[in-house]
Amino acid sequence: MAGRARGRWATVNLRSYLDLPALSISPGSSGRPQWAGLEVFAGGRNAYAHYNGTAWSNVPGATVLPGKAFVAFTVTAHIPGTDATWGVGGSADDGAMPIRAIIEFNPGTPPA
Repeated sequence: MAGRARGRWATVNLRSYLDLPALSISPGSSGRPQWAGLEVFAGGRNAYAHYNGTAWSNVPGATVLPGKAFVAFTVTAHIPGTDATWGVGGSADDGAMPIRAIIEFNPGTPPA
């Protein structure tokens, strides 16, 4: 593609709770990062990271994971023209077999 400028990648540090791996990132209506879907190990709750324009913070998801959950994973999908985001994933008891689907919705409300 002669004559086209090439974009350059830059590193963005995402310090989430307990250094959980981020699996996806979704923008808000401004086009800037807003939510990241995280991978959680050893039960508890599903998790996301929220970017307020300055810093990332951990936000628990609505899904309480079964006591035997070994891993939960969630990816995010932004709804264009809004700050609303879907989170979709699942949990597994051995890292491979899904035992529960995770589907969550956030209308764009930032964490309290």
